[in-house]
Amino acid sequence: MSSEDRQEKFVFFYFKKKIITPFLQKFPDRVLTCFLIIIGFICETNAQIPGNFFSRDPLSPLEYKLNSRNELQHPVIQPAAYGLETSLIALKDSSRTTDKYTQGWKVNPVISISGGFQMMDRQKSVGAVLAGGVAEWIRDDKWSASIGYAISIQHPPDYVVKMADSLRILPGMGYAVRTGDNTYYSHIPFGHIGYKAGKYFHFELGRGKHFWGDGYRSLILSDNSSPYPYFRITTKIWRIKYTNLFARMDDISGRRLYSNARIKYTALHGLSWNVSKTVNISLFEMVVWQDRDSLSRRHLDLSYLNPLIFYRPVEFAQGSSDNVLIGLGTKIKAMKNLQVYAQVVIDEFLLSEIQEARGWWGNKFGGQLGIKAFDIITRGLSFQSEVN
Repeated sequence: MSSEDRQEKFVFFYFKKKIITPFLQKFPDRVLTCFLIIIGFICETNAQIPGNFFSRDPLSPLEYKLNSRNELQHPVIQPAAYGLETSLIALKDSSRTTDKYTQGWKVNPVISISGGFQMMDRQKSVGAVLAGGVAEWIRDDKWSASIGYAISIQHPPDYVVKMADSLRILPGMGYAVRTGDNTYYSHIPFGHIGYKAGKYFHFELGRGKHFWGDGYRSLILSDNSSPYPYFRITTKIWRIKYTNLFARMDDISGRRLYSNARIKYTALHGLSWNVSKTVNISLFEMVVWQDRDSLSRRHLDLSYLNPLIFYRPVEFAQGSSDNVLIGLGTKIKAMKNLQVYAQVVIDEFLLSEIQEARGWWGNKFGGQLGIKAFDIITRGLSFQSEVN
């Protein structure tokens, strides 16, 4: 056992021994499951969880309100930039946008409890607790900041146990520390500082998550990761929103410790265009590169930091093996409460290999098609289905 694992387990030992274990021993599996489901419903309903730190809900009240407006916003690139959106909706993240900006500090708890019962293979109760807090600060319509911390404690189903043991991660949370009896926990620090420069530009530096797309999943950038360091530039002119995102990712595959993670950098830009009140078209491009290879250390590659370039020509000119991906998305508001959306991504496209039809490993494609409906049959009942 590494010294890092021993330290993590020591921090958690007292909490588990004095609180979690006695609680579990007092309740049979099914009683505990029912209890967690009821408490989870109450806590999830009242939780104050910032949208750019934890996973988004594609059928949330916010999505419903955005859908009910007469014209499309730009939810394809989330979280939105604070102070730039015209919506009168207070987003629960760094993109708070209202008529009257709340000044000063605001402190909220972060809490979520959920539970269930695994019926397949080995029957057992499963559950998860997320607890912490976040402090947010706003000044006029120009400055915003936040800082927060949460801990995720999970007794997950077997398929997540296998992932946590092999990859050492909890999906959506981060580095997984096992405390025995298939119980895992993960630390989640997050925060940001943002500044609106004039009417069109917004700059933000922080540690958080992003989700690019309209679906339950995203083929471009999803939030099924832990929060990561990033710098974001958002520009909104007319019906166009253009976002640059530069981030650092930690790869802990191969059973690496978090302190020995392989570092990767990524540069992304996305263009969202509201063609009309019912049609949105979005274009994406991203490049991922390692901070070192067998020849040198690269860190942040200045060639990719220009916000107005195409990454593929730059990558080709450098003769590098960096990974470039391009994507296209669209959303159509077919009816008042009905949306149809799609994404297409292309990775390492080479036309000559497609024509040869030899099944070259380098040509990789992705597609998504989905439908989202609100207020079906009765008010408040929503529906979503998609294929990837």
